[in-house]
Amino acid sequence: MRETSALERAAFFAAMVALHATYSFAEAVVRDLGVTEIAVDDSDSPNPYRSEDFVQIESSAWEGKNISAATLLAELPGITAQKQGGMGAFQTLSIRGNSPKSTLICINGIPYENVGGGAFDLATIDLNNVEKIQVHKQGRPTINFIMKNSATKKGRVMASYGSHNTKTLSTQISSPLDLGVAFSTSVSYRHSDNDYKFLNRNGTEYNTQDDFWSNRKNAAYTSISGSHTLYKIFSNNFLASLGVSHSTEWGGNPGRESNQTVVAGFHRDFIQTDLQVESPTFLTRFLLQSQTTGRFEKSTSHSFYPLDKIGYRSDKYMEYGAASYTLGEIITLSLTGYPVEGCVKVGTDFQNTTPRDNNRLSSAYSWELNRIEARISPQATIHFNHFFRLNTQAQGEFIYDEKESGTLYMPNTNSKVPHESSSTKLWSLKGKVEAGKKESLVKASLSLDRYYRAPQPMELYGVYRGMVSNPDLKEETGYGTDFSIAAQSPSRKTTVTASLFGTWSSDQIIWVTYESITRPYNLSKSRTLGAEISMNSQLVHFASIHTNATFQKPQDLTSGVYHKNQLAEEPEQSYFASLTFYFPLNLEFTMEANARSKIYKDRANREKIPPQSFYNASLAIQPHNNVKLTLSINNITDEDYQNIYSAYPMPGRELFGAVEIHF
Repeated sequence: MRETSALERAAFFAAMVALHATYSFAEAVVRDLGVTEIAVDDSDSPNPYRSEDFVQIESSAWEGKNISAATLLAELPGITAQKQGGMGAFQTLSIRGNSPKSTLICINGIPYENVGGGAFDLATIDLNNVEKIQVHKQGRPTINFIMKNSATKKGRVMASYGSHNTKTLSTQISSPLDLGVAFSTSVSYRHSDNDYKFLNRNGTEYNTQDDFWSNRKNAAYTSISGSHTLYKIFSNNFLASLGVSHSTEWGGNPGRESNQTVVAGFHRDFIQTDLQVESPTFLTRFLLQSQTTGRFEKSTSHSFYPLDKIGYRSDKYMEYGAASYTLGEIITLSLTGYPVEGCVKVGTDFQNTTPRDNNRLSSAYSWELNRIEARISPQATIHFNHFFRLNTQAQGEFIYDEKESGTLYMPNTNSKVPHESSSTKLWSLKGKVEAGKKESLVKASLSLDRYYRAPQPMELYGVYRGMVSNPDLKEETGYGTDFSIAAQSPSRKTTVTASLFGTWSSDQIIWVTYESITRPYNLSKSRTLGAEISMNSQLVHFASIHTNATFQKPQDLTSGVYHKNQLAEEPEQSYFASLTFYFPLNLEFTMEANARSKIYKDRANREKIPPQSFYNASLAIQPHNNVKLTLSINNITDEDYQNIYSAYPMPGRELFGAVEIHF
């Protein structure tokens, strides 16, 4: 593997910008670039009449390229991904300086959190079952994965194979069944041995004499997932749909570069059902919708200390984890029309969490966590005229938590865990002024918001291997502002978007480890000020370009030794560029470059990882209207973005081939 120079990292981005300056306003047919920077998609919004700006990524941006959700989302400005390996390895991301835990992940609009109390693992998302992704940066950062669904008759099969015995097989079928009834189903299988080579430094950063090349061990990953929907239109124009999303995945926990494990691993199961009912419009301007959701999630890990030198010493095979059951209901009353439109959403959730352990070495028995949530969320858009609009959104939430009593078993002591309960009231508020008509060449917006993240039940009361929870945790709070301008060329073939943003957060929950025990505290404050700029353009009839850049100052404002340090895992600069050429015979060639400035792995800013850049390419051909072949190569320059501080080896250059058939 090799490291690239700063000049080389910037060369590709600069070349694309120069190329665009020559051809940006050329007359040509605009093609689907896969990314729409400012989009309003009413069909998937809980209130179909609410106007809200978000970034939307279509499935054409990832199909056939063997790309993970975290890597894909990191191509957008203001988003940073953290990964710990290849397919299936733990992946998170942060948006505009907000911590990974602060990012809300939704599936079909329903929030989804890690049952173990950590940040959401994006490796669990199989993009083969996803139709599109909506990214909301304003307010609490939110990513909504819209699963594949269709009421029209069509089918699709995709298969791929590549480096490290990585293989994927997915299929989607949808069809009307009878008058007013239709179904859609999508199923996917993924596997990778993840046995790539890496340079093992033996834990000695400055001594290169003991370095050696090794293969990643115990890192295999397998997942089976699917999404299924049944639609029904009744004679009185009521519309109902029943959807099921599910996944099961398992693999190894390979450990760090100088301490690879042998049998340590994990197993996760997830299933979510959604029943949605929509009434016909009544009283001309009102629409009533109901969404009932049930979800089950189980996540467990296992290890055996004599072989896996992690955790507590034990001569027994250990399994530890948790399972969660959630039932929720959302009722939405929408008001349509001009000059005022909006909705009121009322939601409730009940969540139950129980342990999944097979030992008494660091586990709790006869305990369970219960959470009841009640929310009311009014939203409104006021049109002062056809040019100016005011969007407002508020949320009030009441949370009641209860933990049943149990016994905590630790290596040196046993203790009774008492029954505890607590309640809290939370609120958020957002206001946004928009200027510009739908057909305007220039649009602008200014938003101010206050948002929160409630502590998860496992952070408050959970009993986990090596973890001590903290029932005194307060909610994390954040404030944000955003000023954006979007401009189009007169031919509407080029769009440029620029944003100035600021985020301030306080009471961030930080996990502190002392000896072998980890506990969460409200310790951190941060501020991130920055600017984003992005551009989509059809250069000429045979080329198109997408570029973006982020410049930010992410600062840790916690009093003490970390004050005004650069936030861990956050770069001050990042760039992305994608250039696609369209040749005869339905041949497409895409080149991508992704670069970032230095980051630090720790809050003290001592563990520095230098600037890095990565290059990907793909070649696609359609020999038939219904058949598409794709050859892709990731990390062309074999960049070594493993570091002694990260200690989780990453794959180098990877090659994949895919075939996609539509019928």
